Amino acid sequence: MTPAAVYWHVRSKDELLDGVVNQVFMNLEPPPCDSGTWVDRARELYTWFRRELLARRKLVFTQAFSKMLPYAFVQVGVAGKNILQEAGFAGADLPRASRTLYWHTFAFVIQEVGMSYSPLPTTIPKLVLDRGISALNPDDFVSFVEALPRMIEFDVDDVYAYSLGCLLRGLERDLERCKAERKPPPGRTA
Repeated sequence: MTPAAVYWHVRSKDELLDGVVNQVFMNLEPPPCDSGTWVDRARELYTWFRRELLARRKLVFTQAFSKMLPYAFVQVGVAGKNILQEAGFAGADLPRASRTLYWHTFAFVIQEVGMSYSPLPTTIPKLVLDRGISALNPDDFVSFVEALPRMIEFDVDDVYAYSLGCLLRGLERDLERCKAERKPPPGRTA
């Protein structure tokens, strides 16, 4: 293949990159997620979404990726909305819950990919260290120093699973509250 052959089909390098990113992301077909509780199904969907984004991590910070972002993951958003709607989310609670799970996963991947491109420094500049120490209550300094190794070394998969679980538990409580508010008062029929 020669450059002239490629440019017969695309006008520029940017258009070629846009096309590649579009092809890589546009055919993401979410798994069926049709068994288990709504929480299990949502966990499966968003864990899958994170895994798919991470598999394409080199494209996440490209200009082409940001251009196609608004429409690239419609299928994921619809699948998540359907799971939540079947669970009983309705009205303004439905898009709010759907966006919360979607953006949590997406933002987590952005942070995770960003960290992989910027490894933690082996030394901490004195100015940064001084600012960090001055922000601590003197009583908290010892516990901070003791906890520092655990803060730096952690399992990202475990942190994602934990944070997603916290969100899902919170949404579950919110759903129970909303259902209770929609119940007709005792003695009246709906």
